[in-house]
Amino acid sequence: MPGENGLEEERKKKGSLQEIASFFESDQKSSKLISSYCIDSRQAVKGSCFFALKGKRVDGHDFLQEVAERKGVAALVDKEYRGKSFGLLLLRVPDVLTSLQQLAKSVQKERKGSIIGITGSVGKTTTKEFLSTLLEESFLLYKSPLSYNSQTTLPLNLLNAKGDEELFLLEMGMSQKGEIRRHVEIAPPHYAIITRIGRTHTEFFPDGIEGVAYAKGEILESPALKAAVIFEDALAFSSIKKRGACQKISFGSPSSDYFLKRVRKKVYVVERGKPGPLFLLPFAADHLLSNFLACVALCRTLGLGWEEIVRRAQRLRLPSKRFEIVIKEGITFVNDSYNASAESTLAALGNLPSPEKGKRTLFVFGEMRELGALSEESHREVGRAAAEATDHLICLGDGCRPVMEAFCKKGKKGMLFHDLQTLKEALFLEAAQGDVVLIKGANSHQLWRLLE
Repeated sequence: MPGENGLEEERKKKGSLQEIASFFESDQKSSKLISSYCIDSRQAVKGSCFFALKGKRVDGHDFLQEVAERKGVAALVDKEYRGKSFGLLLLRVPDVLTSLQQLAKSVQKERKGSIIGITGSVGKTTTKEFLSTLLEESFLLYKSPLSYNSQTTLPLNLLNAKGDEELFLLEMGMSQKGEIRRHVEIAPPHYAIITRIGRTHTEFFPDGIEGVAYAKGEILESPALKAAVIFEDALAFSSIKKRGACQKISFGSPSSDYFLKRVRKKVYVVERGKPGPLFLLPFAADHLLSNFLACVALCRTLGLGWEEIVRRAQRLRLPSKRFEIVIKEGITFVNDSYNASAESTLAALGNLPSPEKGKRTLFVFGEMRELGALSEESHREVGRAAAEATDHLICLGDGCRPVMEAFCKKGKKGMLFHDLQTLKEALFLEAAQGDVVLIKGANSHQLWRLLE
């Protein structure tokens, strides 16, 4: 824990209430220093500045009292708000979200560090975590926590960074066109990684996966961009291949700039036709190796040597709920429950560990979200792949009916449930010691609770 002097320095880096008020052209005056910024009242601490955002289900203005009770000092509120201040300094603004983004943009503009923006349909968080492990010995860096990559959490990340970092590792997520562009306006990347482009969020794109690719490609419009590391298949989209003037570095296939090869349990990277050293990795699934390869390409672009990469690669660990192996009651659970797209589900099904001899592989699956017109066929594709890779299917949600139909069409049986508790009871009756169970589904299902 930092001492009192250290805490005071941190507060100075976050700015004073006087500075924030001045930025928003308010005549409010206060010499208090800000310790942190938050959009969740439960994360408020002494000295916090709170953004009272209005969401679909909750209104941040309803939580001002909690912020005050936690010793927060200020809040940005809608200009029409006429409720109590609870002792907080209230800064009234036309739009709280826009103000959050504007403040983050202004703060980041004054910093000297380089920004690495990571986008794509799958693998953003894993790639960010891998990259952090590979770079943290060579650079003072900041990485966005968890999967904080939205229109609200990305600017919040920047406000809570110390500011003197050499590298800022930022996930840039989206659900609709224009959201990556807005990220780029707030924090223009100097380097970018684009992972696999998939069907995620196609509900919001009438032109399907082409529209998703175009939206992800908005990261290439960054005026600061020097180089972009791009998954080979993503370069098949003209909206990515022909966009931007930066250096484009491909990875993922034998014809790419970077390709990974296996030799028994070891791997090596072929860099522009030249093989690197042979070494071990603490994982073997194809999609995880792809995430690692993207990191290698960027690390080499930043000047890291093979010796550093090989040594640091031994410390790589998977983020929580991403292909996480959990042994419970003698059953091997593959907890990949953080989220699910068609592409990530097929990757998980194709990389499962084998059960013990004479035992089975079970697949617990929660329906995928935001696929629009592609939903039914994407779920059928998952069902067909599951029938090849697993022995028994347990589904959650009506949207899984196409999965069940495709699975049963192959002569196998499955079960469909509509609540998690009933599913859990059926799962632990069905699974036996020595079995392997894959748990995969949309984040909203919270399937990880099956292991609690």
